Amino acid sequence: MRDFGEELGKVNAALDRIEIRRKGDRLYLRATLPPKPGDGDKPKRYELSTGYGANPEGLRFAKAKALEVEGQLLREAFDWTPWLKGKKKPPETVGEWINRFEENYWESRERTSAKLCTWETSYQYPFSKLNRDEPLTENLLKLSILQTTPGSRSRQLFCFAYQALAKFAGLSTNFKDLAKGHETQIKRDLPTDEEIELMWESIKNPAWKWVFGILAAYGLRPHEIFHLDCSELSTEPGWLKILPQTKTSSRIILPLKSDWRCRWQLWDIKMPNIKTVGKNNQELGQKITPGLHSQGIKITSYHLRDAYAVRASILGIDPAIVARWMGHSLQVHFHQYHSHIDKRGFEEAYHRAHQNN
Repeated sequence: MRDFGEELGKVNAALDRIEIRRKGDRLYLRATLPPKPGDGDKPKRYELSTGYGANPEGLRFAKAKALEVEGQLLREAFDWTPWLKGKKKPPETVGEWINRFEENYWESRERTSAKLCTWETSYQYPFSKLNRDEPLTENLLKLSILQTTPGSRSRQLFCFAYQALAKFAGLSTNFKDLAKGHETQIKRDLPTDEEIELMWESIKNPAWKWVFGILAAYGLRPHEIFHLDCSELSTEPGWLKILPQTKTSSRIILPLKSDWRCRWQLWDIKMPNIKTVGKNNQELGQKITPGLHSQGIKITSYHLRDAYAVRASILGIDPAIVARWMGHSLQVHFHQYHSHIDKRGFEEAYHRAHQNN
């Protein structure tokens, strides 16, 4: 009976472009192969683990594997995918691509609270709507986008996130047309200060009355009411601090109008009974407008934020300062909020200017 070395030599003599090698108690294929992904562009000598032991039964399986690879090489159809493991294996499913995308995203960013908030809102939330076990395709992303309302903020957000994921995965997609319409959709009929005061008076629930008042007086994003330092609210001039767990990190804000802070006693904090454990900012923010609607308020929380921005402009406050208070860039401030200044706002600004002359 021939020993294993003789059997191995006999098998290799029958092979053309592959050699089976014994290393310890395992068998490997050695051949010149197309470059492994990320390993240049020229063929190289590689060793492939067969997963079989160095014994007669393992040799039979290794031979079959070697003949399969030889056939692929002859047809110029060799594929690295079945041979790659762990991080070396090319992503295929949505979940695998999202994991790789997230790893790449944080390689160039510090994990601050503000950046974590951006990740959760701009990427994690849209990604959570995808089936992680499906292959990543343009059609799968498009179908998810089409579940959102045309012209909505969600539609724009999904298009942005999925376009970034598709580009990372090397898919040729363009969701620009699907994202259109949001800018015209954002324009809202803003309530006057008098209408806001009447709305506040109409709210019966003390907690939602406080939420409405703090949003109106300080122009907050809805999720920001869960991340506040209100220690200076009761003293002049009424500074409110946004804590770092929000979209734009920590910042301070002054009230507009300042008398609302006092008349509504906003330092007397009464939060609604909303479960916050395990909720991200996107999920927390989505609780606010429905809560206001439950109190008979017809507008959204962003109507109050927009009204704050317009109020600041009419009062003649430097837009750069207001942009800092509201937690966005000066470019966003001009682009998004100045479109809300209507004829009534122009007249108020005009009369105010003449009163000061």
